[in-house]
Amino acid sequence: MGRYSGYIVAFVILLVIMTFFISFLKRKKYLELIKLLEIKKFDEFHLEVKKLYTKILFPPFNLDYMELNAFILENNSKEIQKSFDSFDKKNLNKKQKEIVFMMAFNYYINLEEYNKAKKYIDLINNLDNVQMKKEANRIYDIYALKGYKYLDEMLDEISMMDDTYKGVNEFLISLMYKNKNDIENSEKYRKLSEKHMKLLDRKISNNKEKEKKKTI
Repeated sequence: MGRYSGYIVAFVILLVIMTFFISFLKRKKYLELIKLLEIKKFDEFHLEVKKLYTKILFPPFNLDYMELNAFILENNSKEIQKSFDSFDKKNLNKKQKEIVFMMAFNYYINLEEYNKAKKYIDLINNLDNVQMKKEANRIYDIYALKGYKYLDEMLDEISMMDDTYKGVNEFLISLMYKNKNDIENSEKYRKLSEKHMKLLDRKISNNKEKEKKKTI
């Protein structure tokens, strides 16, 4: 019994070492891939993603998603469309669906391709994520339908928010007033949005400085 216990202990130790080593390799490779994107070496990035070694380290979805992000950074509309079409054919789990559907929705909203955005707002509305559905439906109404049905709701929301976090909602409120042809209030909330976004930028910058000091 003692000998078998020793084998079990040795196996567990080996397993822990292998898990740590694999995690180290994954993190190292991930940082390498991110660095290639940061310095815009896209061709090299795509070659690295397709290597067997990389495919062993990362699940297929992670690699496909990283490639999609690379295509977006490259502004390669043909490959972006192919990536979204490819995801449509895959058996994604709930979290993966949330990530892909929201990315596609925002991408097509930004391009003002509202017919394609409609496909993804419908898919988002079939998911369980209540907050995601709320945000996506607001965006679709404001941008695609040129509506303002969420105006009162969002005005109530910002009345209870700290000024630092009002900027995004105020920008959307400005757009809704514009859709309503209320130019005076649209301009008012646009200026408030700019003011409060600066507060948020300052807070984020200060937090980054604090984190840097902690690591020194």
